[in-house]
Amino acid sequence: MSEKEYELLFKKIEFDYPEKFTYKEIGNYIFKFKVDVIKNGLMENNVSKLEQYLRKLFEIFDEEKTGKISPQKMMEALARAEKIILSKMQLYILRNFVHKDADGMINYRKESKFLAEMIQKFFAPSTLRKQVRE
Repeated sequence: MSEKEYELLFKKIEFDYPEKFTYKEIGNYIFKFKVDVIKNGLMENNVSKLEQYLRKLFEIFDEEKTGKISPQKMMEALARAEKIILSKMQLYILRNFVHKDADGMINYRKESKFLAEMIQKFFAPSTLRKQVRE
């Protein structure tokens, strides 16, 4: 985790537990915190190579060039990706965590950052083929 993420984590702990914090569920707490950080876009603002790769990958499946794809198209794109190997379970996890609009569509231009962070932070580095990472 970055220094900024640690600061945010400690502030959140202080806010959520002003009196007392038990360390029994620290693993679950940190996991939930990391997911919140990724969802809220509080990670570094630079566009990673993986994020760029995901955007290009999703553009192929965006037939109408709206910047949006269905969750099924996202899963299909990731399953066919040459540089990323994800299990079915990992695909379902990503599908469930990614933000969808009122029509159930995914704005992949916005969500590619979240997906790249999820893949890098929570899935084994071996899932990345040909060094897509920076």
